[in-house]
Amino acid sequence: MKQNTTPTLPVRIHMPLADVKHIEFIFKEEKSKNYPALLYKKFDKEDFKIQEEDTSECFLFLLPFTAEETMAMPEGEVYMDTLIELNDGKLPETEIVKLNVNETLFEEVYESGRDNSNGNSDD
Repeated sequence: MKQNTTPTLPVRIHMPLADVKHIEFIFKEEKSKNYPALLYKKFDKEDFKIQEEDTSECFLFLLPFTAEETMAMPEGEVYMDTLIELNDGKLPETEIVKLNVNETLFEEVYESGRDNSNGNSDD
């Protein structure tokens, strides 16, 4: 993932889509509950975007990001934890995943993912 972009991260969920009520994602700079969240995202089933059709074993969830969200991520490694709630209220175990975030050279122009430029390069 690169800062100040709008990527979509494919996340394979190893259970049937029909069993899932909602999915939450949290991103932290360190793999520790003591660090503050960089980003938190929650999706109810009606908001899911999937790439592959549901199978009896798994589906591919498409996790979208805004430019502002990617700018909230520091360059280097970040950790993503996933929380899945099933229709019956159970919370199956998931893995914490390490992601690499690449910096952008446009940070001074698009600080926090917003256009702060005035169009002049002579300033």
